[in-house]
Amino acid sequence: FEEARGRIPLARAHRENALDVFAAALGPTHKETLYSVELFTETLKKQGYWYEAVEYYNSIKMQFQDSKIADRRKLAIEMALKCDECLAEQEISMMKVEDAMSKELKKKDKPKMSRRHTLRHVMTFSEEKKLEDDDALIVDQKYMHDMLVSDSYHDMMGCKDFRKTCKLVGCFNLLRFYLAVMEFKVMRSGEAGFSHCCRRIYRDFVLEPDILDFVSNETRTWLGEILESEKRAPPADMYDELFEQGAHELYEKGFHNFTNTDQGKRWWKDHCMMLQHGKEVLFVQAVLRVIIAKREIKTCAWLELTLREYFKEKWSGDSKRFKMFMAERKRIRKLADELGATVTEYLEKFNTLKPDKFKKWKEGKLLRMREAASLRSQYGKGKTEVKKKKKLITGCFEVQFSVYRCRNLKKADMFGKSDPLVMLKWNGEEIGRTPVVNKSLNPEWGRFKFNSSLVMGKINDAHQKEPDGGQFTLEVYDMDMKVKVGDFLGQTVVDSLLACDTDAETRINKEERDLGNKPGQKLKTVGGTITFSCKAKWFKGGTLSSKLSMKCTGADGEDLEPGKGQCGGVFSDVKMPSFGLGGVKLPEVNLFGTKKKTIPSHFKLKLTVHRCKSLAKADMFGKSDPCVVVKFNGKEISRSPVVNKNLNPEWGKVTERGVVGGHTFEPYVELPCDKDGKMTTDQKDEVVGVEVYDCDLKMLGDFLGCVNFRAGRIMGMKGTEDAEFTLQQKPGAKKSKLVKGSVYLSVDTEFVKEHEVEEDQVGTALFKKGLGMMGKPTSAEEAEELKRQETDFSVVALPHG
Repeated sequence: FEEARGRIPLARAHRENALDVFAAALGPTHKETLYSVELFTETLKKQGYWYEAVEYYNSIKMQFQDSKIADRRKLAIEMALKCDECLAEQEISMMKVEDAMSKELKKKDKPKMSRRHTLRHVMTFSEEKKLEDDDALIVDQKYMHDMLVSDSYHDMMGCKDFRKTCKLVGCFNLLRFYLAVMEFKVMRSGEAGFSHCCRRIYRDFVLEPDILDFVSNETRTWLGEILESEKRAPPADMYDELFEQGAHELYEKGFHNFTNTDQGKRWWKDHCMMLQHGKEVLFVQAVLRVIIAKREIKTCAWLELTLREYFKEKWSGDSKRFKMFMAERKRIRKLADELGATVTEYLEKFNTLKPDKFKKWKEGKLLRMREAASLRSQYGKGKTEVKKKKKLITGCFEVQFSVYRCRNLKKADMFGKSDPLVMLKWNGEEIGRTPVVNKSLNPEWGRFKFNSSLVMGKINDAHQKEPDGGQFTLEVYDMDMKVKVGDFLGQTVVDSLLACDTDAETRINKEERDLGNKPGQKLKTVGGTITFSCKAKWFKGGTLSSKLSMKCTGADGEDLEPGKGQCGGVFSDVKMPSFGLGGVKLPEVNLFGTKKKTIPSHFKLKLTVHRCKSLAKADMFGKSDPCVVVKFNGKEISRSPVVNKNLNPEWGKVTERGVVGGHTFEPYVELPCDKDGKMTTDQKDEVVGVEVYDCDLKMLGDFLGCVNFRAGRIMGMKGTEDAEFTLQQKPGAKKSKLVKGSVYLSVDTEFVKEHEVEEDQVGTALFKKGLGMMGKPTSAEEAEELKRQETDFSVVALPHG
């Protein structure tokens, strides 16, 4: 208890580890033990020894965390919690001190600078002593003393460099003596540790002539008599004379040399800046701290991370580990969004469930989300809810990126330098691009403003505007022959959460980033940096068809109307020239006529076949030539184009610009149903099949596998996109060794009510088919459209019969 109350020297109590005494006398789980630990740590906290308190808690935890006794392990857990609380209290106390300092500086007037703040290091101390009365000179160690006792960051860094200088010039022991006497002078006579500290200074410094060579033998004898002969406490001023002499020696030998170094000059510059503009410096630091805190709080709220977890990883000292931690957390956030679950729920299921049960839980979540989306799209939300939900406020962000320059790009051309341009994309779709800068590895665009784009968003429960997701990409390419996009030089990705920040303080303002590879690539042409900025506006109730308001930059640097910037190599307001088309004008009289046909109610099933993976090799020489056949109840509905010599065929991906990767294959299947949109049991049992064959001479050859769906099941799969299905054996047929791999499908359905359509008679149908083969218009509407383009058509006389 006496050690815990601090009545013996603090250093000795900490060195001897008082817990050993408590544990031996009372037992580690005794309530008096916990009380003693609290007394000791509270004493450390009040004196400002935060790190010593944390180390003390850690020593208890390390001693008992692997114990076989449950109560001792419990004590170790409590000490770990106390350690975290101590670190949090330290951070709060430091922030309070800084806030108090900033308030005091705001009240005070700006200090007046005079020639007294000019530091000289060319004169010795004795020369300065003679000129003591001159106002332009300073003859004291005030600056050195202030630097050694200050808690500000620049003074602490100056002390670190001052110690190095003292070691180099051989006066480090003088510095140790100076600091020890300062610690002794702070203590009160009779205080715990006062006599011990006094004797330690006498033993370690005064008795060593190599350290304090200016101390006479008479002084040493006199000090020894005071400490050893007399039983009373030593006087508080017994080292004052030696302290002044030691300070003069340290000032002449160490501080003058320190202020002549680059580190000393930098410290003096920072010291003068704080004297002149201390209030402004603290204000700027506070503003920067608020800006960084806002970003970090937003990120932690989105990733469902506590601030303690976030800063524990960030301040661990391993930046690579912190980046991996954040990337993994973002990946989990994305997976949880796909399942409609929170990150906490996802991690709890992942950690508690076995792998097979966790997989079933994921599949169940996905199936429920698809079913709910299907019901909402067909029948609406309904009116079964009793509680009124809060109205969701939606809108859109208008986001505009500006690019300034690139630095240190890689050389992509064999002869000469690269011809770079920057392309801006939103979720893979191009928004705009810069002009090409010829033969430059450090291109400059001034401030080139891309076309602005609209991003859907909402106001969440915390009344904060947030986007629905997605990301922007700034990609740098080398242009070949001023026509074709060539080598990839690097990219940087900006998440929509940062790009849609409307706060002028926290948004991206002229930020420089490193260029990196695309995922899964390691290209040697990637390197350098890009400097860009981003701004955003919020439009309440806006949609993707809202009008743009931000002007963009043209190819010659002029301002253009919103959305008229360069995109895809041409300006969006330039129209392609129209070419004259020859054709015929149909006669006004319909020679063959039409008939009406009733189409019963049905579901229109759109089945998109994207690709197959890991198919079997069916040909003796070379690979398979796969083809996909879609059947309904065994009857062929559609057949895909043949992909020659490929075990992983693709049938294209449809974008706004057309088909990418080949011909797309999107067959439609009509599933019968009743007039009210319900299916009978027999209709639900009808089979939709997807079969894969190897084609030989454009005819179906070896069977490579199939996937069969009941109509009732495939209706529940509405909204499925790019899902993988394993190829199976044909039902009732002999087992084949060529069946393996999988097929990727997307499913979408649409209900079509009963209606009537006009159908051409046989003669009219043949006539239009012949016109289509000749490249002529097949209807009066097409002919009128060509007439509006002021194109002359030739009239063809048609024979009867």
